[in-house]
Amino acid sequence: ANLPLLADPEYWREFNGSGLDDADRRALYHGMFMATPREALMQYWRENTLVDLNALIRELDIPVLDLQTIPRNVESPDGYREDYRRRLQQNGAPRSVRTVFLSETNHFVMEQRPYLLDRMVAEFMAGGTPGDFHPAAATGHLGAADLARAWVSAFRRTLREHADNTDVDRLLELYSDGAVYEHPRVGIRVEGRNLIRERMLGFLGTTKAPSLDVQGLVVAGEDVVLTLSLRMEARDGDGWAPVRRKQSIVLRTAAGKITRVSDYW
Repeated sequence: ANLPLLADPEYWREFNGSGLDDADRRALYHGMFMATPREALMQYWRENTLVDLNALIRELDIPVLDLQTIPRNVESPDGYREDYRRRLQQNGAPRSVRTVFLSETNHFVMEQRPYLLDRMVAEFMAGGTPGDFHPAAATGHLGAADLARAWVSAFRRTLREHADNTDVDRLLELYSDGAVYEHPRVGIRVEGRNLIRERMLGFLGTTKAPSLDVQGLVVAGEDVVLTLSLRMEARDGDGWAPVRRKQSIVLRTAAGKITRVSDYW
């Protein structure tokens, strides 16, 4: 049923002309975050259009951005690239496929650096050719801005109805052992990553359908002030009630970890 849509030039013009906050674009990114970089674009179409793009890619004349991670233990990254491109050609991939290689780091590139994905996709859709990504932090720490963006992405996942302890653990990987969560307006203060984890696990499943938009991000040294717009549904008795609010988050960081989260709403 969706096949005509894939071949409709007008659809692609509208999709490519929309802003990076467009709902379809957010859905695309959501699909990407659920998969490895290599599977990301294919997964979006499988889940959202019920069309196997793997089978159609040879017939559809559309641009495809292929994100491929180079494992850290590869002895020859250049050889890895050449071998991957050779296999693409052998499998009949069209010339419209553009592969961008990302050097694997000791953090999740696509989930903790989503703004890089924004840049790559925007450049690609504008007709450019984004280059390979070699993060300066491959052997170092995430900077304050990177940590803040990673925090937003990981926190959003914990608000899903079917979020579980792995989502909480992924968020807490960003925290130092002695991290503090505080909500000054209501007098809440929780100290220590383990205790924060315990409290967060108690809230799993009480919210669903989260939308968390960053409306402002200001870096001051190792501190970051986030202005967020949150939309979700929260359990209300036997049903769900809509929640809409704007809030400010102050993140204090040190040595590539979050040491304090101050919540204001």
